[in-house]
Amino acid sequence: MIAATSSLTSSSASVAVDKATSDLLISPDWTMNIDICDSVNSHHWQAKDVVKAVKKRLQHKSPKVQFLALTLLETMVKNCGDYVHVQIAERNILGEMVKIVRKRADMQVREKILILLDSWQEAFGGPAGKHPQYYWACEELR
Repeated sequence: MIAATSSLTSSSASVAVDKATSDLLISPDWTMNIDICDSVNSHHWQAKDVVKAVKKRLQHKSPKVQFLALTLLETMVKNCGDYVHVQIAERNILGEMVKIVRKRADMQVREKILILLDSWQEAFGGPAGKHPQYYWACEELR
């Protein structure tokens, strides 16, 4: 477990994300997900490393790992600030999500991506909003 005041290094961010998205989990580890959010909220600069680690897990061959990575990403978008939203756009997570849907991935993973992209583009104000990248990612799949 990560203490909320602890600082994740690049490698410990990767380890934390790996644990939160482990193929051995039966369901999302909400404690771990919130601990990661708390750590990022305490040290905004960690958003880059955590988002990078989540992107790597999205590229995993296991649909379970992908789904858990999407759940962690959703938790971060809801519980962390704009520094995470910017990193998701800048680290091409949205492009990775589009690619997964286009590859005809696991149905549960595809559904989760479509729901997340639609809700995020709406939350961020569409094409003229704060983060139009979310809108354009959603549009690519229509």
